Amino acid sequence: MKTCFLALFVLLISIYLGAFTVPYSDVPLISEANLLTGLQRVSPDDQTYENNPTNCWLWQDDKHLCFIMETHVDSTFVPGPVSTRDTSNTADYLRIQLITLPEAYYAYLYQFYATGNLFDAVRETGRADYNFNTNYSYSSSITGNIWKVSGKIPLGELRFKHNPPYDWKIIITRHKDFTSEDFSLPPVKPNQKNDYFAKAYDIQLNQPIKRTLSLDFRPYIVKSYNLIDKTDSFDPDNIGLDIAFNPAQRTRIKLSLNPDFSDVPPDEAADIYNSKYPRYYTENRFFFTEDLDAFGVSYDNFYSRRIIKPTVAFKATGNSKSLNWGVLAARDKEIIESGMILNRDDYFQVLSLMPKTKKLKLANAIISRVNRDYYNHVFSNAYTWNLNNDIRLYSSNSFSIRENDRSTDNEPTTGSVHSLSLSLTPQEWTYNLYGLYISRNMNADAGYLYNRFFHKLGSDLSWDSEESLDIISYQGFSLSWEYWDRYAAQNIEDIYTANYYINFRPKWGLNTSLSKGRELDIVNNDHNVYSADVSTTFFRWQPFSAQLKYTYSQELIYNLLSTHSAQSYYCNLWGTISQKLGYDISGSYINYSYPKGVLANYGGLQSYTVSLDDNYVIFNGEISYTPHQKLSLACGSGFTTYESDGIYNDLSLYGNLRYEFKPNCFFYSGFNTNQLQDEKSTYDSPMGHFVKYTATAYAKVSLSL
Repeated sequence: MKTCFLALFVLLISIYLGAFTVPYSDVPLISEANLLTGLQRVSPDDQTYENNPTNCWLWQDDKHLCFIMETHVDSTFVPGPVSTRDTSNTADYLRIQLITLPEAYYAYLYQFYATGNLFDAVRETGRADYNFNTNYSYSSSITGNIWKVSGKIPLGELRFKHNPPYDWKIIITRHKDFTSEDFSLPPVKPNQKNDYFAKAYDIQLNQPIKRTLSLDFRPYIVKSYNLIDKTDSFDPDNIGLDIAFNPAQRTRIKLSLNPDFSDVPPDEAADIYNSKYPRYYTENRFFFTEDLDAFGVSYDNFYSRRIIKPTVAFKATGNSKSLNWGVLAARDKEIIESGMILNRDDYFQVLSLMPKTKKLKLANAIISRVNRDYYNHVFSNAYTWNLNNDIRLYSSNSFSIRENDRSTDNEPTTGSVHSLSLSLTPQEWTYNLYGLYISRNMNADAGYLYNRFFHKLGSDLSWDSEESLDIISYQGFSLSWEYWDRYAAQNIEDIYTANYYINFRPKWGLNTSLSKGRELDIVNNDHNVYSADVSTTFFRWQPFSAQLKYTYSQELIYNLLSTHSAQSYYCNLWGTISQKLGYDISGSYINYSYPKGVLANYGGLQSYTVSLDDNYVIFNGEISYTPHQKLSLACGSGFTTYESDGIYNDLSLYGNLRYEFKPNCFFYSGFNTNQLQDEKSTYDSPMGHFVKYTATAYAKVSLSL
């Protein structure tokens, strides 16, 4: 207790006198002079001090910020599973966030686990880039009831003003998973927005930092084998090169020649059988996920999954005190099968420039998709004005021009999108009022934009309570309304939604939602639709967590131009059986009220038979084994029983092995296969008959030179 009071006294004196000065030393330094302590609870936010304080000693050597952290553990300590880099885990952790450009409002985040897992990111207001990786390292040990972490953060990899002294900020966090508590120095929370960074603890480094000029060559080679044809092949598609270059502390450049995504898991099976628009696939290819948010463009204008198989891709990002910029370019590969062009070799480009101040952020971008006989350019801007912490004004505009010589009408067409929103966030409340207009000829062929020629108005109101240590941990509700007016239609669309959630201790939640409105079919007739659901989530124990959800709805069936009731049951089970073995299993059962093979009347013009399945199952599952951070094995499956055109089931299987045999040198291998069941299961043949339409095994080596 005496030591704790002394440390707090030293801390208060340093706050009074100015920034905490980080001393220089080439050996571990543990003294009162370089000690930070006195973390306060911010979740729940009562700002009480820890019963057993977490201590952090900081010092600087030529290239690193060095640290030793010690904290108290007890029977509720959750070490968590072993995992590969940047995998979020249910576990206790310690964290350091460095703010090297205080006026830019972002932080470098480093987390430390008892298992030694690596987890780093760049954190900004409202988002975090987990694809940002550094060469930080640490060791972790538990002796008695003391957990000790010692490590180094390389400073030359960061962005900062060039000349000392370096006036930075720091946030130190201790997370206790079992009780869902967070302690912080200083006591700041993410919902403070820019103040989360501005009110961080001031530190000063005086020793000149040696800048790291990083140039990384990563060649790879892939060998694949077709398990159906029993053949393999070797062509330029099997060789590629990634070049990562950081010419300055604030600039990142990456060039990828023939980027390969063979080790990316396949997309999960999903309920896409009554979809108004083509399925939206979340990007999971590392080249595009890294720093993509830094461009400030919406997925309506740039949807990277439009780039099917790039032959060359380039990306550069940088920032200064008041300016962010980004360049992305990729040439897609032309794919021809049986004389038919399945994918054109279009060129994609994004140029982004984002000036910003504490209150104003101006995101500007030009998005292009071009070829020899075609072009589509979109200029977009998204301007955010934070009048204060509780009032935000947002405006976005996009203007497009498109010409396609492949079509009969090859005159250039122009279109635009305009939106405006006002957000009020006083304390625990949030209120949004917004409007959107899209013209008829707006084209964003590099994006995911399928709605045109309408305007909509909307508003929503929500309340989220502060977290507490009572039986009710936190709760909240939301109300929303949207009104759509499509100019080609006589009728209108609208929807009202209400939602309420409540979370109890220990780690159990309940959520309910109700929505009602009108929706237009393809011939612009309106239909009354509604949906009600209730779900519960239990996630107290690491070996077993579960979510159950039931939905009852009246849906517009787009192929039938009519509404039918539907019931959906969803279950998700996940956990880590041991620190090395984990699983994630989910399944849905959907049942519609219409019969199979119904007769549809297409707007009174003609009748036809539609092959729709009225009840089906969707399943996804994965089992992962991670003996240590360098080696992981995952096997999974996707399965759907939706019956259509003589196909009764669709089954996919995959397996991936990842081994980091040297730092940033990887070996990957695995397989994936897709099968269709064309004969139903019978008593004599329980599996029926499956036909494989793809089956591939691969091995890949990726080196860092």
